[in-house]
Amino acid sequence: KGDDPRMVALDPALDRAGRQVAALAEKHFAAAAALLRTRPRGLLIAPRLMLEGYRGLLARMLRQGWAPQGRCAGGLAGPG
Repeated sequence: KGDDPRMVALDPALDRAGRQVAALAEKHFAAAAALLRTRPRGLLIAPRLMLEGYRGLLARMLRQGWAPQGRCAGGLAGPG
């Protein structure tokens, strides 16, 4: 389907690919959380906040999914 971002954004396989990447990201979040649990609570505040913020963002993205919505990134209509 080429490398046109509009075509990629409308590809039905995008949701499956997004969910595969999200599963990998969640594994990394879990590993980071496990590591942070080994450190005193008062330390490493910034990484803890980043972990929770990005984990929350990933959860919202998973709820929404990556299925084509009839429009693509930047508000540009798809082909046709």
